Amino acid sequence: MPSDLPKYVKRVPRGDRVHLYFRFRGCYTPLPGDPQSAEFFEAYAQALAGTEKPKGGKRCADGSVDALIRDYKASPEFTGLAAKTQRDYGRELDHLGGALGRFPARSIRRSAIVKMRNKISASRGTRSADFFVSVAARCFRIGLDLDYVDTNPAEKIDRINDAEAFKRWPVEARAAFEASSPPPHLMTAYMIALYTAQSLGDVLRLARTVYDGRGFQARRKKTKRSGYIPAFSVLRSYLDKLPKDGVLFVTRPDGTRWTERAFSEEFRAWLDKLGLDELHFHGLRKSTSAALAEAGASPHEIAAITLHATIEMVEHYTREADQKRMAESAIAKLEVAHRRARKKSSGVLPLKNKAR
Repeated sequence: MPSDLPKYVKRVPRGDRVHLYFRFRGCYTPLPGDPQSAEFFEAYAQALAGTEKPKGGKRCADGSVDALIRDYKASPEFTGLAAKTQRDYGRELDHLGGALGRFPARSIRRSAIVKMRNKISASRGTRSADFFVSVAARCFRIGLDLDYVDTNPAEKIDRINDAEAFKRWPVEARAAFEASSPPPHLMTAYMIALYTAQSLGDVLRLARTVYDGRGFQARRKKTKRSGYIPAFSVLRSYLDKLPKDGVLFVTRPDGTRWTERAFSEEFRAWLDKLGLDELHFHGLRKSTSAALAEAGASPHEIAAITLHATIEMVEHYTREADQKRMAESAIAKLEVAHRRARKKSSGVLPLKNKAR
């Protein structure tokens, strides 16, 4: 049965009333209730114009998602990010603007973000999908401050990527890698990452001039945090045996600098050759963070090494170690209670009161 409403207009019953919405690409824009009124046709024409690409370049309508993205990119929260992070965020913002940019930011619902996440997951994987949601949430968070939106439609959307995507390196895997005689640049980067918990980009940028023989005056490019990181004794012994030529610790065989992509490809190939296909370079950072937690280091102490921007991120890396420590503590307390109960009675495990 043909609809008596214009294109894209839908009736949505809510309680005893029926509301009219302009629905396009998962976004609902409310329209005046009387489809014969001048106000309705004016609002409809404005919404319909939003479905057409403007000629002669992109135009940001007031209050639109495109305008929000523009203002977010001009904010200190965005411009203060490292250049690479800005490029990574920019790609996700292009996806957001390409799908929803012409619509009023206030009309965007959580369902529209989830549908975009699911589509990205199918084409680019779950990690990319979660990253898109994270960037969208940051953008709409600025929208709250700038009065583009009243609520953040991308806030608290569940992650769909496996939290263990970057697994810790087991002792056996580390032993296998070290025994495989990897090329010097792979081994040096591995040792620095394992004993300083720095990310690949920061390891590749690490210069000899910031090492005083006892530790590093390091700087994390992503968060722009810097600090002194003492070198573990095993790492000091390794670095002392390296040739002292070159500005950087990790270089190509011809002395030139590695790009992250090229180094990652070679490191990945070496791991695959050893059958360590489930491990990644970034897992070394997680391994060290977890080892510090298991050794009893506090989150603030760990952050002083990893140079994380927030304690929440440290907790993300050390959650497994914390869970293990708390579980062992809980069972230890149960063992003590059990021994006490055996001294007093027949040895029934004190999980509940005995019947009288």
